[in-house]
Amino acid sequence: MAVREDLRLSGADDQALAVARAESHAPRSAIESPRVLVSILVPALAPAAERAARVVYALRGAPGTATLGARRETAIEAADAFTAAAARHFA
Repeated sequence: MAVREDLRLSGADDQALAVARAESHAPRSAIESPRVLVSILVPALAPAAERAARVVYALRGAPGTATLGARRETAIEAADAFTAAAARHFA
């Protein structure tokens, strides 16, 4: 999603945006299915999984590249926090 938003912010043409939008649908599925499974199977990890998914979706609609970069960092941190929570849970 970060690539798609970067294209949007840089004024890419409609075709490039359409291709990037289509490509972003696969990661969305890759995010949602595991998030739902984790929430059902390991409820203690649901908040961390939800936060990780939510901050990835927050990449959309960033008003500028600085905000996009900050949101990307937040998404990486949330994914790392989820991994750490899972490691603690299963330790």
